[in-house]
Amino acid sequence: MKRTLFYLIIFTGSIGAFSQNILQGTIIDSKTKETLIGANIILIDGTGTSTNLDGEFIFNNIDKGTYSASISYVGYENKEISIAITKQVTTLNLELKSIVLDIINIVGDVAQFRKTPVSLSNMALKKIDNELAGQEIPTLLTSTPSVYATQQGGGDGDVRINIRGFNQRNVAVMIDGVPMNDMENGWVYWSNWFGLDAMTSNIQVQRGLGASKLAIPSIGGTINIITQTAHAKEGGRIKQEIGNDGYLRTSFGYTTKNNKIGKVSLAFSAKQYGGMVDQTPSKGFFYYLKWQKQIKNHLFSASIFGAPQEHAQRKYQTGAAVFDKDYANSIGIDTTGLEGNYGLNYNPNWGEYNNYQVAHNGNSIDTIWGETQNINSHINYYHKPNINFQHLWEINENQSLTNVIYYSNGNGGGTGLSSQGSGADGWTNENQINFQYIYDSNSGNIWNSFINPGGPAIDLAYSDTEKKSAYILYSSINNHYWGGLLSTYNTKIYSNLDLALGIDLRSYRGEHYREVYDLIGGDYYAGSMSPGKNSVGENSNELMLREGDKIYYHNDGLVKWTGGFGQLEYENGNISTFINLTASHTAYKRVDYFKKRDIVLEDTILSQAVGINDTIIYNGEELTIRPAETEWESFNGITGKIGANWNIDEYNNIFFNTGILSKAPRFNNVFNYDNQTYYNTKNELIKAFEIGYGYRSNKLSVNINTYYTIWENKPQAGSTVLDGGELASYNINGINALHKGIELDLAWKISNSLKYEFMSSIGDWRWTSGDTVNLYLNQQLVATDYFDANGVYVGDAPQTQIGSSISYNFSTAKNSKSYIKLKGVYFDRFFSDYEPFTLNKENEVWQIPSYMLMSLHIGNTIYYQNSSISGKINILNLLNTTYISDAENNSSYVEDTPMNSDAASASVFFGLGRKIIASLEYKF
Repeated sequence: MKRTLFYLIIFTGSIGAFSQNILQGTIIDSKTKETLIGANIILIDGTGTSTNLDGEFIFNNIDKGTYSASISYVGYENKEISIAITKQVTTLNLELKSIVLDIINIVGDVAQFRKTPVSLSNMALKKIDNELAGQEIPTLLTSTPSVYATQQGGGDGDVRINIRGFNQRNVAVMIDGVPMNDMENGWVYWSNWFGLDAMTSNIQVQRGLGASKLAIPSIGGTINIITQTAHAKEGGRIKQEIGNDGYLRTSFGYTTKNNKIGKVSLAFSAKQYGGMVDQTPSKGFFYYLKWQKQIKNHLFSASIFGAPQEHAQRKYQTGAAVFDKDYANSIGIDTTGLEGNYGLNYNPNWGEYNNYQVAHNGNSIDTIWGETQNINSHINYYHKPNINFQHLWEINENQSLTNVIYYSNGNGGGTGLSSQGSGADGWTNENQINFQYIYDSNSGNIWNSFINPGGPAIDLAYSDTEKKSAYILYSSINNHYWGGLLSTYNTKIYSNLDLALGIDLRSYRGEHYREVYDLIGGDYYAGSMSPGKNSVGENSNELMLREGDKIYYHNDGLVKWTGGFGQLEYENGNISTFINLTASHTAYKRVDYFKKRDIVLEDTILSQAVGINDTIIYNGEELTIRPAETEWESFNGITGKIGANWNIDEYNNIFFNTGILSKAPRFNNVFNYDNQTYYNTKNELIKAFEIGYGYRSNKLSVNINTYYTIWENKPQAGSTVLDGGELASYNINGINALHKGIELDLAWKISNSLKYEFMSSIGDWRWTSGDTVNLYLNQQLVATDYFDANGVYVGDAPQTQIGSSISYNFSTAKNSKSYIKLKGVYFDRFFSDYEPFTLNKENEVWQIPSYMLMSLHIGNTIYYQNSSISGKINILNLLNTTYISDAENNSSYVEDTPMNSDAASASVFFGLGRKIIASLEYKF
């Protein structure tokens, strides 16, 4: 026994004596946090290495002791540090400061931990690469506090996001510091940038009013997507992704070296997807091209990117029993006698038909069968190229001037089904659209005279060969033309006091109309000129509508924006503060081409005075006639923000920020559909306060913050189904709400290989007032009602969110690294969205059942001298959990159900099931 113990001691001592000491780490940009590829680290003994394609380095067989090290990278300040090797594995995370001019660092408003006094979360490139897995960017952000993203109906590209209970109309989305929210309604369409991750280096979420200098709608927060910066290293990547339900995506990106003409970055991505929801295929192509050139103290940059895409949709919610009766029973719905149980992926918006032809051959009839094809009534298609030109002039070491000129031209729309038939045979036994019946009806109708639907008979004769379509697909077109200028002057007043001044100019025109998209076998569609049902406008008498003809409405929204901003930043030792003031002037005008035209006289304007059949002569002269348009309606806005951060010591910091934001209402809350302004339209007023605490060490980081946001005069707009089945829109001038809550996130590096992350947010979001609601059908007022929402929970996003993840990194060989990560997020206190006028007497709102989603991420990378190959597998909704992701209280889409604010009266979308995405990527 003694001999055995002696040998064990000798053996253990030998392991300690001959064990390898390892020095490893990562080198990143101090501001953007982007990893630096090819950075050099040299120890005092002459031993050296460089970072790989993930910005990582490693030294093996290092003796214990203290070393001096030199870190260098082209375009960055050299750094000298002292490293103590006292244990078997020493890990360093090193930051270098750029000396290359970088526009994004100036105009991008990138916040920094322990300096910028806001609550923020960063998504680094590595995390995006490992976990995005064919999703839109917002879905990746649900692992950060108070962020909720959902795919809605499940169509590829239909994702939406909420932060702190505010929907994405009130979340500022920026790409390299340039605002992307629609100028009329504030919405963000993520499918327009589906491939941007191929050139993204970092995504930052700033919750609350944020630190942006601009007057942007960052009430819930700001999402800033940062693309590759000026000092990105030469190299490229080719990536192939494949997944269930026919998901296939191929991506390529490359950045050249810095040569005489400058540096060029380009990326392409193509995808196609059958869709997890029935008959929701999608296809798209992404392109990105960026040129950068530094000439002495000037940096020039130009870029263009866009993503033409088309995807089918599941448009509207319906009762839970329609999808799954067992689940409906489990949440308290009596499903006796209810139709449904079509499955979680059921989509009622499609059908199939065969466009056969019938030939008469003597007394016989020959049927020539074509190919049976599927058709979805709701297709979204859009292309929004974005063009940017940027110039940075570093006047001297204390002053700089940046100018960003940008332009986007969006074209596309979304289709829907319109009917002049009875609809009795419009559905199959499987509750799908009966497109065969529609096609047969349209292709078999021959009309010798035209009857004006809803109005007096009009004696018009047509050819016997003309076939009237009783059903058509229309397309709602929303084109836009948007240009802007951002100019920022930065100066250092004193060694620790910086001032930024700038202007923000924007000009926008949105073009909106509906057109005949597909006659589905017929030759024309019957228009109407009858009062209250005019579908062709008052400037046309063309009632025989063909594909491409405008129908129902045609108007433009014009927006002019002038803004100015100033921000003062002070940093002295452990204290950093900022004061921000912005002023904006927003002007709106509406032009309606379907209304009667205006007559412009020398001293007055006669609004909507001339129709298509009217002749106006004044003093024998031809009058100036223009489309019906409003006067410019103007709103002045102002923002004031102040914040401070105190680094108590090298580990602890506290911060606060507070602000007030007065912003113009959205375009649709200013004008009604008759070119009249709504009564008593006011600015929205937001008051916010936030305080937070942070802890940082090599092993543990913790952030805790609490917020209090008052929103006064918040407008509401949406749509509802009337008793007759028509889809009506509604408008509410403004109600008040209070959003408050607490957020926590932490990361614990248990060992060099094992990491644990946790986050939680608990909110209390409620409405605090009521208002009048106006209902419009075909852009005409049909009803007015009053509601009181005081004390009602704000819906549409969970108010409790808890998530955690654990990841393990390991090496399977000297040049190979692997990882595995298990992540879960729990959602609770999730109240359904609601139309205010559907509240019951108790002001109750149905609470969606809580649920938890888990995902698994596995990958391996093999490194070569100047390249690497990575394989990844991502499993989303790992346990294939059945859950409701969206719901509407007392929904008009659920028929013959009392408005009891319960599961039976709510319409829902179920979330997507398990999705598996595998990828193979080559970097060089």
